[in-house]
Amino acid sequence: MGEKLVLRPDLTLPIARFLAANQTTSTVTRLYYLGDVFHQIVNLSGDYNQETQAGIEIIGEQSFEAEIEALETMLAFAQRFGIVDVQVVLSDARLIDLILEQFDLDDQIRNEMKQAIEEKSISRFEQLKAQIPDFPAELADWPLAFGENGESAMEKLRRIPAVKEIMDDWIRLAEYTHRHYPDVAVTVDLAAVSPQPYYTGTIIRGFVPSLGDYLFSGGRYDRLLSKADQETVPTMGMALKVETVLADRQRDLSSLSAQDPIVVVLAKGRVEQDVRAQAMLVTNSADLAQGVMKEVDEQLAKLPRREIASQSIANNGVIYLVETVQEMLDTMNKLAPEHLEIQLENPSSYLDQIQNAGSVFLGPLASEPLGDYLAAPNHILPTVGTARFSSALGGGIFKRKSNT
Repeated sequence: MGEKLVLRPDLTLPIARFLAANQTTSTVTRLYYLGDVFHQIVNLSGDYNQETQAGIEIIGEQSFEAEIEALETMLAFAQRFGIVDVQVVLSDARLIDLILEQFDLDDQIRNEMKQAIEEKSISRFEQLKAQIPDFPAELADWPLAFGENGESAMEKLRRIPAVKEIMDDWIRLAEYTHRHYPDVAVTVDLAAVSPQPYYTGTIIRGFVPSLGDYLFSGGRYDRLLSKADQETVPTMGMALKVETVLADRQRDLSSLSAQDPIVVVLAKGRVEQDVRAQAMLVTNSADLAQGVMKEVDEQLAKLPRREIASQSIANNGVIYLVETVQEMLDTMNKLAPEHLEIQLENPSSYLDQIQNAGSVFLGPLASEPLGDYLAAPNHILPTVGTARFSSALGGGIFKRKSNT
């Protein structure tokens, strides 16, 4: 009675205790591990708070070769298991502090600014930025400085000596990755929060966009481990999420092909709701059109709300067969749909040609419910072709305007 039970939140800390008691030499040690950890999750996220990690700790290596070796270990694993769409994201636990040190700020403003950046709080960041004279233009959108935004700001920040050293290391990692794994994308995050409070340098994450999850993450921590004489031991660690590997192994990547009738799955949520709902397909593939009609018949027989869905398809279901992609785009602009799903290779490349649509979904993983209830601002959209002259509900609708 009264005893405490602690669920292990991290495998690095028990490894650190083990090494503190047993590390007696100054040689570089490589330790590999596999075990379960427990962590807090976002409510209603559907995630488990228990996950299995496999990792590597490179102990005693001060040089940047440890970062390269750790990343190589993870990318080689991904390649061996056929995980094809890994994106490496680089950040650094020191970066935000080093940049903020360039400004004459009191501790409270500095801490609030760092918190706003890490939490991606645009409104709070704007309030604090207004208090700093001559704030650099390249950091005007600092909380959003990741991906392409981060890369564009990166070069301008290299004028700061300490920041230049960090970014030179990032370039080394990117060049190594592109040389040995040319299909792996590398990007940066200038607003990243450190995954662990003990990180002291480079942070590396491996993201799998098609799964929406991280495959691996880790970083440099040079002050966590110490020998008996209290001398710190430089260490680089990287952990891999076994659940992400299993999720990738269980899926069929061919099912993500734009040529398969996934359009039927995307349309089901429409036609089940109302007999007046419309489901339309515009394609230049006769095979796809035939496949969709067959799939519709098969899935209608299985739907719990098949009576409503069958009436909707019978009354309003249409397939337009055209010759070219350009004709597909022209037809969709004439139809001006409430929801438009683009199921083409590189769907974002066609976005600037879409003139009339209430809401646009790019690719097979962009589902309509995601836009209606989570990612988009709201679900009040122009219907029945009114997207030709109106837009989704926004603040501008409530503004009064006068001609002069």
